[in-house]
Amino acid sequence: MSKFTFFISLSMLCLSTLQAQKPLRTVHPDSVTLDDFFWLEMVDSALTLCPSLQSRPVAIKPRMSQLPKLQAAYRHLEPRISLTGCEKGLTGAAGRFKSAADVAMRAFELTLLTRRSSYFDICERAMFNEVAGAWHDPSSQADRKDVARILSAVPQMVYAIDGKDVYINLLVRHNAHVVTDDLDFKVLATASIPWYAQCLFRLAMDREQEFTLHLRLPGWVKATGFPASYNASQNGARVAVYINGEPPEAEVVDGYYVIRRKWKNGDMVKYALNSPVIRATDKQDPHKVALQRGPLVYAADHADHINPKDGISNDFRLEENTTILTSKSYDAQGQPTGTYEARPYFWNTDKLLPHVFKPVVK
Repeated sequence: MSKFTFFISLSMLCLSTLQAQKPLRTVHPDSVTLDDFFWLEMVDSALTLCPSLQSRPVAIKPRMSQLPKLQAAYRHLEPRISLTGCEKGLTGAAGRFKSAADVAMRAFELTLLTRRSSYFDICERAMFNEVAGAWHDPSSQADRKDVARILSAVPQMVYAIDGKDVYINLLVRHNAHVVTDDLDFKVLATASIPWYAQCLFRLAMDREQEFTLHLRLPGWVKATGFPASYNASQNGARVAVYINGEPPEAEVVDGYYVIRRKWKNGDMVKYALNSPVIRATDKQDPHKVALQRGPLVYAADHADHINPKDGISNDFRLEENTTILTSKSYDAQGQPTGTYEARPYFWNTDKLLPHVFKPVVK
């Protein structure tokens, strides 16, 4: 075989392999009804601002032919992704939003094309921190309609499907009716992420159906899925899956718990996660630490020094409708100065941005 013939054959093989693969597809936004503490008000307000998005939602339909280009662009971008999901070095809220929106949508498309949850970890990071922050801060100068467009895509981020493979990416409280050529079932999902990391899925169907459920294992459970320029650590990660009270036969593949079985009406899937506080450091500045719990990056109310070995408590405060992190604070010489409080970054991004990172006691 000549070199020319060999390369032609190799090219045809790569092309046929690419064509044989299919991207996951999202379910129609009308199939998912959010009932979520974190996203519901934002998404409803976005659709009220831009009613046309209800009939013409953002189209997320990547093609396999786009994969090499998307992966190359992402490899170029990845070293510059910040802890909050936008490009590093951006100081204006409007610029951070535009960058985060691009990161989120690109990472979600790669999730659909590769079926790897590590991409969705980055998508989720950008959505929970920068996109949500742009909506909660009307003074950010970000175009409200641009923010609304991205928020309208949230229902499409919950499920991804291909034949009898059903992926659950965004763990939120919702009702869904999944209908394909192969499947027809409903899901009632309860979840309180990012405040409490427990999920319950109750399935309803007229007949038994065999399909494979892929439950995303979020990177924040085990301090994985962080942007490439960060190191992260935590203690106390726990994950468990139960179906009707019993642990099923399951394996983790590409960041998903994969459960293959014949499902029946009334089946209950309990997804028991926890969200310990994660300490993340920038590889270029290892003497500073950032705090994250669940998908949320936290920012402190003042810039005292902290000791990364200290325990950090978390407390959900009903009057603020958010979880507050507290721990001991120190001066530059390591002498105790009291305690500090850290709140989610998205609440007030401009005010809290300088304090995302906290100096470590040396």
